[in-house]
Amino acid sequence: MKAINTPAETNIILITYASAGKGHQSAARSLQESLKNDYSINADLVDILDHCSGLMRFSYRHFYRFLVCSYPRVYRYFYNLLDNPHTLLVRFSRKYIEPLETRQYQHLLRDTKPALVISTHFLSTSVTSLIKQQGNWSGQLWQVVTDFQSHGLHIAPQIDHFFVPSMGAKNNLSNWGITDESISVTGIPCSESFYQLHKARFTESKRNPANILFLGHGAPFKKVTHFLKQFIPNKSLRLTIAGIKGADKRDKLLSMLKEKGLDIPVLGHINTLPELLSRTDLLICKAGGLITSEAMNAGVPLAIYYHYLGQETLNLEYLIDKGVARKIECFQEVVDLVDDKNKLNCMRQALKVTASPMAAQQIAKAAALSIQASK
Repeated sequence: MKAINTPAETNIILITYASAGKGHQSAARSLQESLKNDYSINADLVDILDHCSGLMRFSYRHFYRFLVCSYPRVYRYFYNLLDNPHTLLVRFSRKYIEPLETRQYQHLLRDTKPALVISTHFLSTSVTSLIKQQGNWSGQLWQVVTDFQSHGLHIAPQIDHFFVPSMGAKNNLSNWGITDESISVTGIPCSESFYQLHKARFTESKRNPANILFLGHGAPFKKVTHFLKQFIPNKSLRLTIAGIKGADKRDKLLSMLKEKGLDIPVLGHINTLPELLSRTDLLICKAGGLITSEAMNAGVPLAIYYHYLGQETLNLEYLIDKGVARKIECFQEVVDLVDDKNKLNCMRQALKVTASPMAAQQIAKAAALSIQASK
């Protein structure tokens, strides 16, 4: 990738995200990791929600989750309504609400004067674009899209380059007038540890029983328990449950399983996902862009049991179209999939083509070249 020139007063790189869900933060950390490991560049991570008003922080961290889980159709309505950067609501928010509620972040950007801002969330992109448009900062602004389809909120006037996960996302941006030269199709940036798994996987698994990993994070607990209630011991698979946030919820789940005579490990937050995926033959999870990318990079086929109505609906469609995932409604479908070795093997072969294990490294390389060109 050629250098993207960065006229700047410093060589500082800020990687911005919003802690509304884990995907944006994980993608940001992966970029920071690649810049450090591959180019000895120490980029700073900035959660824009730590530098805005309490009202906006609450809205993004808590109300967003409440809406997608409790009122999914309302969320889908607004997701579709806002899929146009020129609508009155988007323009009003960007002109009046965001500047008022993100003053701390604006001061941070003006004081830091970074050469480059790499944003993994549309809020930090929008505010950074406004500061640049006002002439208060002159660096480069890059948008990293962390779902498999782009959205109107990803578009802002002063974005210099887009990094997207799919041709569909690129085509969608092109329809809004973004030039091909301003878009790179890289995939979603994931930790290098998943790349190491990528190099060793994609062979047909010989494990019997097959190891199945169920991840509950991001889904309503009611949906998690409803799905796991259907589990019946089967000699063809071994189940591990992880990503269950809160000791009370883990205890409730363990009690439910014990009532069925099942002794299944139930884990909370996990820091060893690459290690778990290295022993996994099928991952059951929701259709988040980051977690599904990590699984694909690790060579693990996907069974999607839940998705947010909005961006994850499009993620699910993309994954099914590429042949790397199946949408499941009940646990018997998992058993059927595990028993169908040919189907699982076809999904593994599809992963070879679809996975993008070098996304973080590609973006980090572009950033390093950009900083070098600005010196």
